[in-house]
Amino acid sequence: MYRNKLSKPGDHSSASYSLTADFFRFFSNPTTLLILENVRKKGMSARAISKNIGIAAGKVQIKLTAMEQEGVLISQIRSGESVYRVADSKIAETLEQILDFPQKKLK
Repeated sequence: MYRNKLSKPGDHSSASYSLTADFFRFFSNPTTLLILENVRKKGMSARAISKNIGIAAGKVQIKLTAMEQEGVLISQIRSGESVYRVADSKIAETLEQILDFPQKKLK
């Protein structure tokens, strides 16, 4: 998980900046952002996300698994399927700012 890789809050080492850059690169994919937009306020299954964004469930599942492995999302089994949600409130806050930025720029 990104937050656990930093040695301490306010770490300004080269490694810290490298991890931060990796974190933002992770969110540079439009499909990733679409998925995150769907799960940022409430948990959703891969099938529900796929239906909402019109992308094949298999592709959505691959992205969800990658985000879970990176610690961005966590999952729980509900009614026999995995439901994904943002793992950390600070990540959720950052996502909100990232996802809302283009809307503010367009106004």
